[in-house]
Amino acid sequence: MAGWIDKLEFALASEFEYVRDLGAPGAVQRHKDVRARQCDLFRDLGKNGTISDILSGEKSLLAFELAYYANSKAMKGSLEDALFDLAITEKLVQIIQNPASYKAVDESHARPRNRIGGLPRDEARQFFKSHWTRLLNQDKARLDVIDKQIIDARRANIRTAEKQYIGLQQIALGITPQPPDKVHRAGLGM
Repeated sequence: MAGWIDKLEFALASEFEYVRDLGAPGAVQRHKDVRARQCDLFRDLGKNGTISDILSGEKSLLAFELAYYANSKAMKGSLEDALFDLAITEKLVQIIQNPASYKAVDESHARPRNRIGGLPRDEARQFFKSHWTRLLNQDKARLDVIDKQIIDARRANIRTAEKQYIGLQQIALGITPQPPDKVHRAGLGM
């Protein structure tokens, strides 16, 4: 996946340039093409990326939206919350690599309501669920087809990252992995 973040950031910057010049000849088609490229990049990321890659892609897009499209207090707050929660998730992805360190996280989530399938419902798991819901809510808005396709790809990526994280939780805690269908149901409640 080397270089994909540069391609994504170029596609995001290009989108903003084309939006500013939508009246120029060919700008609408260039805008459509760059959005399609973003969609392809997010789909490829979900198929080939690691949890860290997926989180980096989301962080890039959220930061871009905050910088260029946050035009209301509610939107700005939502994007800032998502970026804050994503940063916590990135830290937990690092912590989980060391089972001794993650044991403290496991022990701090002892209550049944703070566990899913015997695993901690830690801040990373909470991020995956809330971000998936945030994207689902965006999908309900009046958007064009390519926007909805990008949101679908991002939602699939968040589901993939959550599954990878559940696998890391199982490894860190020495738990035998569940079959994929049970992990899926335990994950985002789908």
